[in-house]
Amino acid sequence: MSSLERKVNTDVQGFMYWRLLTSNPTAARDIVLSDKPVISTETDRMDKGMLDQVSSFARAVLHELIM
Repeated sequence: MSSLERKVNTDVQGFMYWRLLTSNPTAARDIVLSDKPVISTETDRMDKGMLDQVSSFARAVLHELIM
């Protein structure tokens, strides 16, 4: 991911959090303090070729959304 893509993602996330905090502080508190599911990945069990294809597809989609 390029530095521009990281910057755009960070800006969007920051804007979303700002909107949530300014529009509904109680909901923001509930979201931040809620139980979160465990994040797990199966990339170590995924076929390397398939992982490369999925990664390429995701990068292409993100590139189109940013442009």
